[in-house]
Amino acid sequence: MVRQAGGIVKKIIENTQFEKLFVGDNGGRPVFWPAPAIFDLAANRGIRLLPGSDPLPLAEEEQRAGSYGGAVSGECTVETPFADLKTILADQNVQITPFGNKQGVVRFFKTQIALRMP
Repeated sequence: MVRQAGGIVKKIIENTQFEKLFVGDNGGRPVFWPAPAIFDLAANRGIRLLPGSDPLPLAEEEQRAGSYGGAVSGECTVETPFADLKTILADQNVQITPFGNKQGVVRFFKTQIALRMP
């Protein structure tokens, strides 16, 4: 299933011209895994990377929310904060600065085993 999804994402990146398309990095990818090649493909096509945490449906994972992400500089109004954020993210001149840490080896294997246990 993962390979199938990766193939679909690759086709979208190769065959479309979305100005507001992003690829997402996940804080659940362990530190010892290199970034997927699709990130380079996206970058070469001007598609930006949005890092973020994506807690798993396991006990204590809610503590990971917001532990990995990307910071940007810009102004958001009280009236339209989400529209303002979309505008900021779409601006190729705005740098998205990653913050936080990916999972360590022990935590990665612990969560992977917990996901597969009944």
